[in-house]
Amino acid sequence: MSLKSMLDSRNSGPNGALLKGSDLESGTQTVTVVVSGIRQSPETFTAPAIMDFKKPVVGKTGMALNKTNLKKLIELYGPDEKALVGKKIKLVVVMGDNPQTHESVPTLRVSK
Repeated sequence: MSLKSMLDSRNSGPNGALLKGSDLESGTQTVTVVVSGIRQSPETFTAPAIMDFKKPVVGKTGMALNKTNLKKLIELYGPDEKALVGKKIKLVVVMGDNPQTHESVPTLRVSK
């Protein structure tokens, strides 16, 4: 099955079932996920990769990794995506600029 087919099979909107900061309950500061895999995102995405979770978080099975988060994962765990499988990753909710609407919105950042 192609990556696109996999993504489409979990589609719940234009970005699929991917976690965003705005999906979390108001006041949530951090969430920890366990990585089941990292894959290249479809060409239609601006984010270079998708991180899949072993267990869904608020019904979401993964998250798009922007360049900032991908660089942080490389800094923390090295460049081999297979080394991330099974790792617990702490995500911190911060306010960030939505590149499409330019509004300040809750976003997720990879943390130590």
